[in-house]
Amino acid sequence: MNMKKNIILIFLFLLPFINVEASENKPYEMPRTQIISIKNSETGGQNTLYIKLPKGYEENNDTQYSVIYFTDPVQHIEILSAVTEVMMENVILVGISWQKGMTLKFEHVDSYLNFLRKDVIKTIEKNYRTDPDNCTYFGYSAGALVGAYILSTQTDTFKNYILGSPAFTNGPEVKQKVFELESNAAKQRKNLNANVFISYGTLEKEEDIKHFEEFITMLKNKSDKSLSLKQVVVEGDHSTAFPMTAVRSVQWLSQMNNFPVHGDPYFGQKPPGLTPEVFAPGIVSINGRYEHGISFSPDLDEIYFSANKKGEETSIYFTKLKGEKWTPIKKANFTKGKKESEEHPFVSLSDEKIYFEAGVKLWYVNRLEDSWSDAIQLDSPINDDRLFYPNQAKNGDLFYTDISDFQNIKIKYAPNKNGNFPEVKEVEIEFGVHGFISPSQDFLLVNARNKEGDERKDNDIYVYFKEKDGTWTKPINLGNSVNSNFDETVPSITPDGKYLFFSRYNEEGGLSNFYWVSTEVIENLRPKQ
Repeated sequence: MNMKKNIILIFLFLLPFINVEASENKPYEMPRTQIISIKNSETGGQNTLYIKLPKGYEENNDTQYSVIYFTDPVQHIEILSAVTEVMMENVILVGISWQKGMTLKFEHVDSYLNFLRKDVIKTIEKNYRTDPDNCTYFGYSAGALVGAYILSTQTDTFKNYILGSPAFTNGPEVKQKVFELESNAAKQRKNLNANVFISYGTLEKEEDIKHFEEFITMLKNKSDKSLSLKQVVVEGDHSTAFPMTAVRSVQWLSQMNNFPVHGDPYFGQKPPGLTPEVFAPGIVSINGRYEHGISFSPDLDEIYFSANKKGEETSIYFTKLKGEKWTPIKKANFTKGKKESEEHPFVSLSDEKIYFEAGVKLWYVNRLEDSWSDAIQLDSPINDDRLFYPNQAKNGDLFYTDISDFQNIKIKYAPNKNGNFPEVKEVEIEFGVHGFISPSQDFLLVNARNKEGDERKDNDIYVYFKEKDGTWTKPINLGNSVNSNFDETVPSITPDGKYLFFSRYNEEGGLSNFYWVSTEVIENLRPKQ
């Protein structure tokens, strides 16, 4: 009975792609699909790409789209197109033909991986509006074996992996490499930083099921918090399990790409107490990149933050709470390419502007109903300095870090004069960078190299409290409840004053995630009057 339901479901998915106008005797053409040739730099030959664009691609010029790269395009493009039309509209499909003479020998699979990384992905990202942080590999049988190899060797090639019934039996040489590499990875590498969907049929050969289970067990045994693993068993043998694998995996992928349906400003995450926790893991805090500088709108219904992978320019990303759902995270691209890097956004407490740094100068955009104006470089002596990390007090005074002299970094501010900033003053404190002022200007947060241990070289977060005479107290280390032996940097406070956010560089490779903690950790240090 379930098999019949599955067949009916698959048929319904394919209905839009069946040419019922048989009397016209015209060849079927899939809408919004392009077929192009691409040179394979590994073999010198030509491969074919089958590219299916989503509805509205030509009209939505500011939208970046996730991508599903898949093998066996002639066999798979119709059902993947049908399923994504229903479950995941805003995705680009890229089918990749096998190279001529391709076998499941190690040298061929390794060459194919290099072809994907050097030629295919770069071509797609250059010519289409893609989200490079949200790409998926889909492979079935031989394609899934190649995917397992990519997951084991060059995990960062894709964010998500869909592996349907990997052909371990047909590619013993590659299987051996996969299991050797994954075994070594379990000992030497802490994080895979990937989402993995793996499936197989109930009627697969016993030997194949043994290999599937062995691979799944090996991944589970890594106890890797950065690895999300979904195991699904569908009805059918190796041939007939494919259609439901496509349906179930795209459903999983769609759920991965949709934000939690919560009318909560923090994605439904339980707010922390006095112990810092990773903020929005897998949503905002994503392993494999630096995240630094986060700001919330006054109503807590918009989030802006900066992030970048190693060797890449920094970009500002944002998401908005629309009704009961957060929108997919996108790049802001405020300067529209005028500046290669944009970082450290700050939403003004009046909700009228977003300040940010680009090219070590202070820029801003104005709010225009549900969008933002073109970026404007602030006309102020502030921009006589080389700076970063702008933020603003409730009365409009602008604070920033002056990095004009790296040997003498200073925290400065410009008093608000009817929306203008005609003069700049230095904040008289002992040390610190990434200065963040509280809304009422009663305390200032900075980060600096730990001063309490001679052997320590990591950055800690410190707080200065403002005295009644307007001077600042001595810097106070936030202590072990916040600071660790890793770097803690770029502190900020939510507009309601309840939570402290900062970056902790404890991810493998020295990368960072956002952490948050109750501002009680600051209040507990406030000197008694």
